[in-house]
Amino acid sequence: MPLALIIEGYRVLMGGLLVLALASLPVSLWLAWRRQVAEPLLAVALVAAAAVASRAFLMGWLDAAAMPGINSLYMWPAQPPLAVFAFVTPFAAWRLWRAPPRRRSSSPA
Repeated sequence: MPLALIIEGYRVLMGGLLVLALASLPVSLWLAWRRQVAEPLLAVALVAAAAVASRAFLMGWLDAAAMPGINSLYMWPAQPPLAVFAFVTPFAAWRLWRAPPRRRSSSPA
């Protein structure tokens, strides 16, 4: 019984965090571009999202081209990068929101 509660709590927590992460990703990208600030956590989030997307693409490609009996459990190796994406992206957006805009240097003419 306690294991089932832990699993259900993880499912609910990750669902909410993924919604928050997917909503804060475009905001983070826009803030980083607009303020010209390099945020390392945003880079980590993008790499984690790329890892999950590549795993999903690989599973879809294998399902369509080679083995139509692919099981959904084959996506489990994408869980750690998915968790990293879910936890890091809102934090990156928060840090970018608080970051002051970079001043443009005026070059003497």
